[in-house]
Order: sequence, then structure tokens, then C-alpha cells
Amino acid sequence: NAAFLIGLAEGIRPRIAELLPSLPFTMSEYNFYRAAQYGLEAQLVWPEFGQSGYREQPVCTVIERLLPLAREGLERIGIASAESEKYLGIIERRLARRQTGASWQLAKLASLQHSMTREDALKKLLEEFIDHSECNLPVAEWQL
Repeated sequence: NAAFLIGLAEGIRPRIAELLPSLPFTMSEYNFYRAAQYGLEAQLVWPEFGQSGYREQPVCTVIERLLPLAREGLERIGIASAESEKYLGIIERRLARRQTGASWQLAKLASLQHSMTREDALKKLLEEFIDHSECNLPVAEWQL
């Protein structure tokens, strides 16, 4: 996440004057709440570079379009391409599998509750979450 955000901040810096006027605060606030409520299923209002106005589109589409800017930004600040590919590749896999930490937890809990009580399922969920975290696997690679 940090590599994506830092790279993106640096990547859009030369075009920030073009981007800021096309995304008023009310739209940013709208996007914030949609992303918090729906995660990777969210629909965001987002401007298109070189075009006036904005349109609602899937958050995954927005992120996919911004990944090249993040790569450019990381390159601009001297991050080796192998390192940026490693971290931005995690974002790409998360988008491809449509799996975040929150979505994994919800799906895993639902699966566990088919064969155990809610209390036992919550305990098992936490144990698996800790195991996956300790293995330092990206969440997109966690199995349900």
C-alpha cells in the first residue's frame, strides 16, 4: 500500500494542477465513504486526465489505471524497478483476486460458520489471520 501511495503521489505531482480542480472535496468525501463501505466493489467518481468532468467507475478500474503512474513515480524517486514490481504486483494480485483483508475475513467467517458455532468460528478466524500474518503472505494469497 505504501509503495502504491508514495509512487502515485510522486507520479501525479507534475499533473496535480490538472487533477485537483476536477475532483472537488465533496467528490473526495463521497469516494472515501464508498470505498469504506464497499471496498473493492465500490464505485468511485474519478476524473480522467485530459478530459473535463468525471464519471463513476469501479474502484478497481481506477486503481488499475493509476498503477502505471505509481510505477513512474517510484522510478522518479530512484526505486529499482524490481522492487517496485514486487510491491505493486501485490496490489495487482489483490485486484485480480478481489481479495482484501476485510473481504477475506468476511468470506472465511461465513465458511467456518457452516461447520462450527460463531464463537468457535471467530476463534479459528483469528488463529488463521495470525498464522497468515506471521508468514508475511500478501492477503491476496490467503486461501479461504
